[in-house]
Amino acid sequence: MDGAADEADRSTAQSAASAAVSAAARSLANRAAMQTAALSDGTRLRDEGVDAHFTAPLWSDDAPVSDLLAGWETFQKSPDPHGIWTFWIKWYRGMFAGSPMDWSLQLQVALIADAIWEDGPEAVAAAIRDIQTDKTGPAPLEEKLLRKHVEYLLRNPTLTEATALNGADAIERAIADYLREAPANCLPEDLKHLEALPQHFKAIARVIGNQVGNTEKENRLVDEISKLHARVAELEKELAVAKSKERKGVVSQNAAASLGKTIGSLPFWGVLATGTCYFFGVTPSDLSLENLRDYLAELSRANSEATTPSIPTLPSSTDV
Repeated sequence: MDGAADEADRSTAQSAASAAVSAAARSLANRAAMQTAALSDGTRLRDEGVDAHFTAPLWSDDAPVSDLLAGWETFQKSPDPHGIWTFWIKWYRGMFAGSPMDWSLQLQVALIADAIWEDGPEAVAAAIRDIQTDKTGPAPLEEKLLRKHVEYLLRNPTLTEATALNGADAIERAIADYLREAPANCLPEDLKHLEALPQHFKAIARVIGNQVGNTEKENRLVDEISKLHARVAELEKELAVAKSKERKGVVSQNAAASLGKTIGSLPFWGVLATGTCYFFGVTPSDLSLENLRDYLAELSRANSEATTPSIPTLPSSTDV
């Protein structure tokens, strides 16, 4: 028996060693292929010019591409409970699809102090989260400009009240549709501020309908719009942190599918963007709600594939 066990151990060790050698060989081959491609690009750019350079294929050999793509697929599907690699997965996915993330954010990440890079990926991830938190939410409202905008809103009371009520109704209907189709009892915890937005739109509508003096109405409207702004800012700020967490398993597959038809749909985004921008006095392009869009898109993507629920291990029983 001992001889058989020793033989099995030797076989296992040989298989592991063989796999390690193969992996090392592939790594060296891929590195050589990339170096050859880079040299070829430089030579072509020098001898044939920019036009020839950009019309040439990225790789002259498909072999390293297959290995790289396989590695990428494995990497982006690997568990990342602490969100250490979330930024880099999003960064590579954007580059891969030809839609890079915000360049100013990339510049700030590139300028993270060398000492932090040397501390390892966890330290870098924390620094990136700090940068993203600082960049979140709508631009602060300046009271002087807000009061001037409120004067305009009060000159158009019917449109202002209708916009507020429509915003509240659209958000509530989208959330209700999501909960029914998911099915679910509530939104994910990270979206609690989204669920609170309708109450702010309704408060604005009540101010418009109140029979009070213009000065008091203006002050109340400034106050309610400021509360709506603060809620949107808080939503974006918390989702900047939530984006770094693992979202696989947060919602069911059915819930992920319903996101694209409800609170993740283009009609919903249109109403939310135009409604908030109308009261903030900005254009929709100035209010990207980037963290909310990214969070919902990744939540849907991460949970769109069926997963097999794990079966809990029961403690062993003892007959008495």
